[in-house]
Amino acid sequence: MKIDKNKPKKSFAPNKANQHNESIKFELISCPLNGKSCKKHLTSINQNYTESDFYHQSKEYQKSIKALNNAFLKTFELREDSCANCAKAFRYAIFETLENIHLELQSFSNGLFKTNQYQSSYILADNILHNLAKKID
Repeated sequence: MKIDKNKPKKSFAPNKANQHNESIKFELISCPLNGKSCKKHLTSINQNYTESDFYHQSKEYQKSIKALNNAFLKTFELREDSCANCAKAFRYAIFETLENIHLELQSFSNGLFKTNQYQSSYILADNILHNLAKKID
């Protein structure tokens, strides 16, 4: 399993036709089952993560937050014992990304150029973070 946080950002509409290897966030490196039990789930997790990245770049924060929430929840469908460590790593990476969005939104409501434009997104991120924090192993 490998988590690549240094992938270049892509700007394309979030749909299956535009997804290719460069948009993959989570990859399996050494899996005892060769990914047989998780390919479908991993594809869905990556799709949600890619959608979140697209929406984040487009400043559609609520859609981005919801896509990350969906990706996080999808990790719980990885139920094989051999998938536990990967699922946990995926959850932490997704949670960290959501925390970064939360901090970004918080910075919009502080300082000289503060605005309430993203207040509802900030509240959504805050609520989802609290809910997901309870579910992290």
